[in-house]
Amino acid sequence: EKKLKIISVPGGGTKAENLTNKQSTDQALTDDQIIRVAKIGKEIEDHYGSPQDIEWCFENDELFIVQSRPITSLFPVPKMVNKDESLHVYFSFGHFQVMTEPLPPMSHSLIKLFLPPGKKGYEGEYNPFILSAGGRLYVDLSPILFRRVGRKILPKMLQSIDPLMAGAVLEIVERDEFLKGAVVSKYKSSLITPVKWLLPIFIKGLKVTLWKDSTGRTKEIFAYLNNQINKIKHNLENVPEGRDRLLVGRAAVENILSTLIIVFPHIIPALISIKKIHKMFPGGIMSNEILALQRGLKGNVTTEMDLEIGDIADIIKESTGLYKVLSDSLDIGTTLKSIENMERYSAFNEEWKRFINLYGFRGVGEIDISKPRWQEKPESIFKVIMGNMKEDSSGSHRVHYNNLTKEAEEAAERLIAFVNTGLFGKYRVKKLKHLIKDYRNSLPLREHGKYFLMKLFGIIREVILEEAKIMLSDNIIDEIDDVWFLDYNELIETVSNPLEDVKTIINIRKKDMDFNRGMTPPRVITSDGEIPVAKHKGEFPEGSLPGAGVSAGTVEGIAHVLMDPHSEVLDPGEILVAPFTDPAWTPLFINASAVVIEVGGLMTHGSVIAREYGIPAVVSIENATKLIKTGQRIRVNGDLGFVEVIEE
Repeated sequence: EKKLKIISVPGGGTKAENLTNKQSTDQALTDDQIIRVAKIGKEIEDHYGSPQDIEWCFENDELFIVQSRPITSLFPVPKMVNKDESLHVYFSFGHFQVMTEPLPPMSHSLIKLFLPPGKKGYEGEYNPFILSAGGRLYVDLSPILFRRVGRKILPKMLQSIDPLMAGAVLEIVERDEFLKGAVVSKYKSSLITPVKWLLPIFIKGLKVTLWKDSTGRTKEIFAYLNNQINKIKHNLENVPEGRDRLLVGRAAVENILSTLIIVFPHIIPALISIKKIHKMFPGGIMSNEILALQRGLKGNVTTEMDLEIGDIADIIKESTGLYKVLSDSLDIGTTLKSIENMERYSAFNEEWKRFINLYGFRGVGEIDISKPRWQEKPESIFKVIMGNMKEDSSGSHRVHYNNLTKEAEEAAERLIAFVNTGLFGKYRVKKLKHLIKDYRNSLPLREHGKYFLMKLFGIIREVILEEAKIMLSDNIIDEIDDVWFLDYNELIETVSNPLEDVKTIINIRKKDMDFNRGMTPPRVITSDGEIPVAKHKGEFPEGSLPGAGVSAGTVEGIAHVLMDPHSEVLDPGEILVAPFTDPAWTPLFINASAVVIEVGGLMTHGSVIAREYGIPAVVSIENATKLIKTGQRIRVNGDLGFVEVIEE
C-alpha cells in the first residue's frame, strides 16, 4: 500500500501528492519489470560478492542502474571453510551462553579450542563447525539436523535454551529446500560421534541414579574438579614462560571438557527424578509443592557466591568507619590494599580474601577472556555489594534463603504425606524420598561445569597477560589489551617469530570490533543470509510483551533497566530488566522482586537461579531493554510468560 508519490516539477525540483485508494493499491511495476529488477539485482550482488543497496529507475521501459553500494547494516553470514551446496543453519553461541556482545579473536579461538565435537584431533585445531561472524560465534547445527533423529530431538533441546531460537530452527528444517540438501550434504553427522560422547554419560547417569547415594555429591565433585584445576596451574607454573607455557595452556583448554564431563552424569539424576516425581502426581496435583523443591538448594556455587556477597555487605554495614572509607573511595583497588592489614577491619579483610580466592576469577561477560576479572578490578563487584547494603536488616539474605530451604522441606513433607496411603503407601513414600533427595542433591551441580571452566579461563588469562607484558616491552604491540586481537595460535607464533604487520592486523580487528558492537546478532541465520523469525506460542494479553515464563509467580513493581550489572545499584524490590545475565549478574537477584531478560530459556543460567530464589522470571522477550523504561510500573507473569506495562 502506497500513501504518497513524489513527482518531478517543470523547471526542476519535486512535489509530493497523496494517492487515492485505487492508486495506493495498484501494482507499481509490471511482472516483467519486477523480474528484470530482481535478475539484475542478483547479478550485481554476485559481481561484488556481497548484498547491495541498489538504486534504479525505468525510462520508457528501459532499466537503468544509478547506484550500487554494499549493505553494511546487514549481519554478515558465517563462512564455512569448505561449504557444500546444501542450506546450512547456524545458531548463536552468544544466545546459548546468554552473552550477546561481540568477542575479540582470542575469545573466539579459545572457545573453538575448548569444544571438541567435529574436530579431527590434532593439537591446536579450531572447531570447523564454530564460525565467526559480526564478532560473534555461530554453531553450524546442520550436520545434526541433516539426520531425521537430529531434526526431531535438537529443536526440543533448544527449546530449553531459547524458545525463539528453537522456533526459528524448526521453521527452516521443515522446508523442502533444507530436506533436499540434507540428502546430498557431505557434512551429515555420523551417529558414532554423539553416541561416543553421550552414551557413557547416560549409562553412568543411570548408575548414579539407581545405586549411588547422593549425599555429599556436590562437595565431592567440587573437591575433585578443584584438584584437577590446581594440577593444571602447577603444570603451567613449572614450564618457562613463552611458547612452552602457551602450549601447555592450549593443551589444558583442549582437554578440559574430558575433566568437566564428570559433572554431567551427576546432573542426570535430577532430570530423571523430577520427571518421576511429576508422574507420581498426575494432572498438576501438588504442582506448587513440586515447584518449591527446586528452591533453597544447598551447594550451588553461584548461589553460595551471591550469599557471600550479602555477608560482605553486612560486615561493611556494621562498621561505620569501613563504610565511609569504601564509599568515599575513588579507587577501590588501592583502598583495599591500604586497609588489608588493619586490625580493626580484620573481619572484612578475612571475608574479602576468602571471597576473592573462591570467586575472583569471575566477572561480567566472563566467557570473554578479555574481560577483567573481579580480582583485577574489584570496583565492579563493589557496586553490587554497596547495593546489597540498602537492605535494612543484616543477614536478611540468609534468612530469606533459609526460609526457601525450609519451605522446600515442608513441601517435601506434604508430598510424602499425600502418597502415604493405601496398600503401597510405604513403598511410594520410600520411592518419593529417594527421588526428592536425588533431585535436591544433584540439581546444584548444574553450575559446577561453568564455574571450573571459568576458573581455568582465569588462569589462562594470567598466562596470556604475562606474554602481553613481554610483547609490549619488545614493542610488538602498542598496549596490553592488544593481545586479545590475536587468536591463541597466532599468539604462540608471534611469541616465537613476531610478524612484521602484527600491529596493522590488530588495528584492523579493533576497528571491526567497534563496528560490530553496533550490530544486533540474530538468534539463527542460514548460509544464504536469511534470518528466520519465530514468535512465542500462546495467548497473551493485548499490548503485553510475550516471552517464556521460567520461574513461577506474578509480581508488580518498578522496572530498573540495567545494561551492566556494575553500572548502577538495584534497590530492594525493583524488577531487574536486562539484556542477558551470567553469574556476575545474579548477586542482583537478591534485591530483585522479579527478573525480565531478553534472551534465555528454561535451563539457562538466570532462569535456574531465579527459580532457586523463588522470584518470578520471564525470558526471551525481544528488545525488552528498549521497550521497558526504568521507573515504569510493570507486571511480570512468570506463570504464563509475559510482561505488562501498567504505569508509564
